[in-house]
Amino acid sequence: MVYNAENGTVIYRSRMHAKTKRNFEIFSAEEFIAAITQHIPDKGFQMVRYYGWYSNRARGERAKREAEPGAPDTAEVDVIDVSEYQPPRIPSKKWRELIKSKIPARRRRGRCGKLTRSSVRTAALR
Repeated sequence: MVYNAENGTVIYRSRMHAKTKRNFEIFSAEEFIAAITQHIPDKGFQMVRYYGWYSNRARGERAKREAEPGAPDTAEVDVIDVSEYQPPRIPSKKWRELIKSKIPARRRRGRCGKLTRSSVRTAALR
């Protein structure tokens, strides 16, 4: 990031952008501050920082494996034969048909517009 005091612009450098085909962006000072402050989370917002590979559990398990005497080399690659793999059977549509028959259309849609399992429980209690 470079601030040019003469004309009040900020040149922000980053990795190559796929659409613009350049690795920099020029902002006025006010535009730059507005763009940066959009990344500040709301007060009390739960941030997910360490998940998956970076979680404490995963890091601890890797450290244990590396500390074991005779631990396998991480460069080794296991090859899995998937030529005879059979996908699981496709579920029947009975569940969907049960919902359609027992519950009016206006009550069986969730927030995203899809059928919900809670509608089945409600229908079973009637």
